[in-house]
Amino acid sequence: MPRPQPPRADPGPAPGAPRPEPPAGHRLRAAAEALWRALGADAPADWSAGDGHLCRFDPASGARVELREGPTGISVAWLAVDPEGRLAPRAGGGSPAEAARDLAAFAAQAAAAPAAPLGADRFFQLAEAAAAAGLRLELIQGRLVGRAGASVEHEAIVASAIAAIKPRLRAAGGRVIGSNLYLQAGEDRTLPDLSVFCGPSARGPSSAAPDRPARPALLVEVSSPSTVDRDTREKVAAYLGLPGLRVYLVVHSDRRLVEVWRPGAASPERITHGAVPLHDEGLFVDIDDLYDQTEL
Repeated sequence: MPRPQPPRADPGPAPGAPRPEPPAGHRLRAAAEALWRALGADAPADWSAGDGHLCRFDPASGARVELREGPTGISVAWLAVDPEGRLAPRAGGGSPAEAARDLAAFAAQAAAAPAAPLGADRFFQLAEAAAAAGLRLELIQGRLVGRAGASVEHEAIVASAIAAIKPRLRAAGGRVIGSNLYLQAGEDRTLPDLSVFCGPSARGPSSAAPDRPARPALLVEVSSPSTVDRDTREKVAAYLGLPGLRVYLVVHSDRRLVEVWRPGAASPERITHGAVPLHDEGLFVDIDDLYDQTEL
């Protein structure tokens, strides 16, 4: 009986033969990370992947970069926002090298532009320009901040929160509003994921007067790893100073945690199970109802 032969090692390509092409996803990610490094930043690990494309959003600067691989190679579409509001948002596209050049040029032009007060009129002008390119802006502590596209988990939690909170606040005359209308919080202009207005202020802000001060009783932000610092720092300072606000909830989308902030409190109540307060009149929602469409 012949002895079994050990498996032969793969000799690899013959000398002089062309090396096999790396998988398309590897080429795309390598180009994405090289582009990000060319812009003077560490290559991030959290590129959003799709079928034949990668997208990266930088919440600190508002820049969004999307790379796609097609028959002719890798192309880049980008949108740049100057956080100081000195330049209007600008969109462009081309090869990775062209995108790196154009984004660097935009940053240099913004740095050289004269500073100007970023008031409400200027902000809404820039926000409208960014929205036309698919990016929503907020004004936080005098700087423009872009809101990234929401994840499935984020939208599921928002939908669950609206479904759970609305009937509990109906008896108090509450009105629940989503994230498409701006809220004026001092000098900031934000887009809370969920706002509740009660009593005389139940109508809240309006599209006809988007910059009118409002008096929400409850505000909710569904937080992701890229926005958690802003939601639990800058927005805490802005929201807790609003007259009439009773509770500000930060609902984390990457773990089962709700932070309950109240005016005058130095730190939040952190809830991982059980009842989440909505008001100071004994109104609660179960945390299970907020996460019922997720696996958290």
